[in-house]
Amino acid sequence: MTDELDERLRDPGFTPGLKLVSALLDRVARGDDDIAGRATVALGRVQSPVGAVARRAMEGMDAGERRKALIALASRPRTDDPKLVELATEALGDADARVRAAASRVLGKLGGEDAERALADALGRATTDPEKAAFARALAKTGGGERARAALAALDVNDPSLARARLIAERMGLRGARPAGANVGAALEVERRIVLACRRGLEPFVAEEVESLAPRARGRITSSEGRVELPWSGALAQLAAVRTALRVGVTFAAPRAAREETAAIADLLVSPDVRDVLRRMTEAPIRFRLAWADGGKRRGATWSVAEAVRASAAELVNDPTESDWEVVVHIDEARVAIDLFPRFEDSRFTYRGGDVPAASHPTIAAALARVAGVRDDDVVWDPFVGSGLELCERARLGGFRSLVGTDVDEAALRRADANLRAAGVARVDLRREDARLARVPGLTAVITNPPMGRRVLAQTDLPALMGEVIAHAARMLEPGGRIVLLSPHPRTTEREAERAGLETTLDRRVDMGGFDAVLQRFDKRGASGPLRSRAERGSEEPRTSPRPRGSTRGNRR
Repeated sequence: MTDELDERLRDPGFTPGLKLVSALLDRVARGDDDIAGRATVALGRVQSPVGAVARRAMEGMDAGERRKALIALASRPRTDDPKLVELATEALGDADARVRAAASRVLGKLGGEDAERALADALGRATTDPEKAAFARALAKTGGGERARAALAALDVNDPSLARARLIAERMGLRGARPAGANVGAALEVERRIVLACRRGLEPFVAEEVESLAPRARGRITSSEGRVELPWSGALAQLAAVRTALRVGVTFAAPRAAREETAAIADLLVSPDVRDVLRRMTEAPIRFRLAWADGGKRRGATWSVAEAVRASAAELVNDPTESDWEVVVHIDEARVAIDLFPRFEDSRFTYRGGDVPAASHPTIAAALARVAGVRDDDVVWDPFVGSGLELCERARLGGFRSLVGTDVDEAALRRADANLRAAGVARVDLRREDARLARVPGLTAVITNPPMGRRVLAQTDLPALMGEVIAHAARMLEPGGRIVLLSPHPRTTEREAERAGLETTLDRRVDMGGFDAVLQRFDKRGASGPLRSRAERGSEEPRTSPRPRGSTRGNRR
């Protein structure tokens, strides 16, 4: 009969305590493959150091069982566990070579001086090339101390995996030598192709903002899904100020020809143009992290690229943890392309001291504010204020008469207040109030990102709630006013807006990070038409036009 623990292991959210470690190791060592795998995962969730308990649990195990238990312990997140270091150090002297190899994996994962010393000593005693290679690979991961680098450099073993071990030891040794990051204030003297990555659907607003910040880019911008590109010389810092973009970088491409893909990537990375950009913005050694545009891990290909790059360009070091650059690879049969995204201190949203559940991403809040436009006599209301990012972004765009935020969550209002104060916004009215009942006299603009999907209470009928809020806001809205929101139920919100006499002037699907919503703008006609933003009225200040009718109108949920 399956016991209670086996049943609990089938719950993906099961988080065991220290008292279950012995039983988990027993399942790892003696259970079938399914239960052993589940027990290994659960063991990784135990929050306390497990070394002392593991020692007692393994006392009666045979060599095969000890090996399985050590491999499971090596899969735990790295943590300070001196007793586990002691246990693994003792196991390096086990009579069974497989147990010794498993113990080396534990020590490599734990790291630190004691683990490094134990592995270096074991490496010195090892008599076979496979065991030397296993100890060397683990030694490389312990922290990159001088002892580890010297032992790896002196090792004369014909094992391809040792090239990777030496790379690991090298990059570990470089960590802490200088702060990671690139200098986006350094000028690119030659015109390069710049890419601004963004949430899918926000491309037109990123392009508009680029033009407002850099008028010389006008007419030279191209867009594709999730990216905006333009030729550029000078510092990236100017484009890094674009608030609707996720990040900015430099992109390069080359024909792939008949080359193997990792060779094509490595050749592009070490090409003169790419190295010129990296050198201008980064001190040597230049550390990079390789990522794949399709989201895959592709560890073997990553290592192959790292080894090939290191062989051709000693200044370039692959380091996924402390990198100056993220290199995103796009590859097909015809060409290879890389986006070089610098790591730097992003000062755009420093007011954001914290969030609440379902809070906006700041680039989305910035887009909503730009779509709404600006008028100095605006009365702006966010009916689902959350952490206040929409009001923060609207305030920084220009003048207003008043800002109002409502929410039913007191914690959200406290967070919104803190963020608005940090943004330097003094005139704001925050209220704990149901959006369907709130009164906002003189309302001219609604800007909101409402809670969506499972991030609201299960008993909430979200479509009905959104419909009621739209109808209520439309009744209060002054002639010429507008409502801008991300709608999880666009048919409902548009239907209610049209019933209330509002005109739909924007309808565009936007990636919310795992699901889509529709960015909508509804305008209330007045005697002279809808209220116009400063951009529409020719202001010199950068403002977005609210009028790009979405090509996605027929592609809704």
